[in-house]
Amino acid sequence: MTSFTRIVIVLAILRQALGLGQSPPNQLLVGIALLMTNGLTYNNLRGSEALGNTGFNWLGFYRIGGVPISGLLRAPRSTALSDLMEPINEIAVDQDQEEVAYIFEKYHLISAPVVDAAGRLVGQITVDDIVNIIQE
Repeated sequence: MTSFTRIVIVLAILRQALGLGQSPPNQLLVGIALLMTNGLTYNNLRGSEALGNTGFNWLGFYRIGGVPISGLLRAPRSTALSDLMEPINEIAVDQDQEEVAYIFEKYHLISAPVVDAAGRLVGQITVDDIVNIIQE
C-alpha cells in the first residue's frame, strides 16, 4: 500500500470519526493526500543521493539565472531561490559556431538562450544543434 493510499484512508476515517458525512468531498481529500504525498517525497529526497548531481533539468529565468532541479529538490525549504541561482550563458546571434560549441563543451550545456544585439531573446540553441561541430 502506497503512502498516498494510506493518507486517503486516514483522512476518510478522520472525516467519518468527526461525523462530517461527505463533507469535505472525496475530491478534496484526494487533493490533500496528493499534496501530502509530494511533501513526504520531497522530504525523503532531500539529503538523499538518489537525485544524483545532474544538471540536465533546469528551471531557467531569462536574464536572471537558472536553478538545477536536483539542487532545488535537495536544498532545505528555508533556502531562498536566489541563493541557488547560477548564471546562464547567453549566446549572441552573430557568435561563431565554433565558439558556441566550445561554450557548450566547457560548461556542459544542454541548451542556451540566443539573444540579439539589444539583449532580446530570439531563440534557443540545443546541444543537438551543434553536436557535429563539437565532434570536429
